Amino acid sequence: MKCEYADIISIYCLVFLPWLIFYEILLFIGPPSYSISTYFEFEHNIPIIEWTELFYVFTYPYVLFLPFILQTKQQVRCFILDSLMNISIGIYLQFILPFVAPPKQFIPKTILGEMLLYERSFDGPGCAFPSFHVSWAFLSGYYYSWIYAKYYFIFYILSILISLSCITTGMHSIIDVVGGFLLFFICVKRITVWIYIRNYFENLANSWSCYRIGRLRIINSSFYVFVSASIGGLIIFSLIGDIYGVLLVNLLSLFMAAVWGQYIERSSGLSRPFGYFGFIIGGVVGSLIVSWFYSIPLIRILSAYALASPWIQGVGRFRCIIHGCCHGRSTNQFLGILITNSQSRVCSLSKLKNEYIHITQGYSILSNMIIGMLLWRLWYSNISLYVIVSLYFILIGQSRFIEERFRGEIQTKVYFKLKMYQWLSIFFVLIGIFLSMIPFDNDTIHMNFIFKYEYLIPSLLFGFIATFALAIDFPESKKRFSRLCD
Repeated sequence: MKCEYADIISIYCLVFLPWLIFYEILLFIGPPSYSISTYFEFEHNIPIIEWTELFYVFTYPYVLFLPFILQTKQQVRCFILDSLMNISIGIYLQFILPFVAPPKQFIPKTILGEMLLYERSFDGPGCAFPSFHVSWAFLSGYYYSWIYAKYYFIFYILSILISLSCITTGMHSIIDVVGGFLLFFICVKRITVWIYIRNYFENLANSWSCYRIGRLRIINSSFYVFVSASIGGLIIFSLIGDIYGVLLVNLLSLFMAAVWGQYIERSSGLSRPFGYFGFIIGGVVGSLIVSWFYSIPLIRILSAYALASPWIQGVGRFRCIIHGCCHGRSTNQFLGILITNSQSRVCSLSKLKNEYIHITQGYSILSNMIIGMLLWRLWYSNISLYVIVSLYFILIGQSRFIEERFRGEIQTKVYFKLKMYQWLSIFFVLIGIFLSMIPFDNDTIHMNFIFKYEYLIPSLLFGFIATFALAIDFPESKKRFSRLCD
């Protein structure tokens, strides 16, 4: 269908205007106090070439004129989707990552040099990686080539020259430029990227296997459990600094996760289930005990676990994929994965063998990664620890509520048309809102990340304990807690 004027206007309203607003917000916020320059040492020797400002400033008309040459609604729709993905990933990375590229200083000798200095007055060092100049230039070149396929090489040469001008004008580092190109590549190849990710998760979901040592069965998910618990423990040890206190909280969290699993999931026939909300309850109770007996501020303990938990849960979800727990409901072939391994709960418990299901564990990994990066960004920007804890509960609650919409475990109970875990997610959000209302104007509690080699042994120890609980069992035994699966 032919493109209309309303479609052109929609591009400016839905793409360019939001990008400008978010970009200006990032400039207003500025880079964090602990920033890392993206320049290599040799890049400081690259001179400023003033006449290349022509290519650098050409980016703006090159991109802004593009909507007028799009011919069909399909092209408009594709450009909007690619652009929104470009904006979402690019803006988020520029806000989260502590990277800066301070513009190189020079004395202008030409009018183009004066123009470059004037343009710099509207920009800042923080909005550098990935370079939007590069991603927008290549994205525009991609669509110009779609319309005028005969002259595609001209548009890509222009995009390359614009990218090189980012370096020769001293506005970006080489890493910024490479990041911008990778961002463009991900946007235009998003379907290919998704198919690769989907196939990876499908292979992993069908990979259940085990190693036998006598009556002991070591499931292949043990690697992910060990990595998740060990690295998570190391992060928490480094943030809190008290070995015995952290071990107590960790063990109580694991114990309460088992208690929760027995209370909620045992009716499904599972012998040794675990539950995320049990982890949280055990962690909060353990934090209260440790805070009281070890004289560690409670907010400091909770903040450390808030910073580590998204990464612990994110890596731990790979274990869920192998076991088939936390799995999704039926969906179409493009979105879903097909699980045929009889040891997976998808087949043995939910009876969804040979049906395409949502990769809800993957959705959880993505949301935990986004939340985890955000919380760390706020922490190293010296935001109050109360904000970090409250945001953890709010964001995890929201993401879990949405995730439950796509989950398909038959043992999950439903109350008033919402799953039990959705009600608990709402409760998490309310807890976060309540914590955010606590006044912290005089908050003087800070937390530093101090790594010590003495933290390695207790981290590995807890990793082994968690692995034994979550990925090692005795399949021939009929005793309670003996088996993780049949």
